[in-house]
Amino acid sequence: MMTLPQVVIDLFTEGHIEEASGNVRQLMYGASWQAFQHAPFFGYGWGQLMPSIAPYLPNGLDTFELVHHHLHSDTLDMGVSAGAAGLVAYGMVIAAPVVGCLTSPRDSQFRARLIGTICLSTAYLVFGATYLSFGYEYHTTLYVCLAAILIGFCRDDNVTAKGQPS
Repeated sequence: MMTLPQVVIDLFTEGHIEEASGNVRQLMYGASWQAFQHAPFFGYGWGQLMPSIAPYLPNGLDTFELVHHHLHSDTLDMGVSAGAAGLVAYGMVIAAPVVGCLTSPRDSQFRARLIGTICLSTAYLVFGATYLSFGYEYHTTLYVCLAAILIGFCRDDNVTAKGQPS
């Protein structure tokens, strides 16, 4: 957090980030955008995620292949591995808890469910912008379980699926 102001200043004044972590992300993001532009519809496949950006890096994958196995952005991971189709699917997965909540009964817990699902979807979208929220089992499973708890268990017992008292 202490280096963040300098990273932003470097990015906007120099166009290049000197700080190591920011520099690696800048390289990955630029190479990922170029790779996406060359396979925009269906991408390269999950197994080719890192090799697909190699032609767009100064030294190929030599600088970080053994350390990094994803692009530090869910959007880029989905876009490069599955193209626009993957981005649409990613958007649907992010929106699913909110849509599920909106189609749930309007009981006394509806507002809490709605706030919870909006927070969950927003958090995964924001945190996934600069790191990995989907793609590893733990993060993905946590998202699904939290959505299931919010939508399936946080509701009144005496309300049917159509919102009518039973």
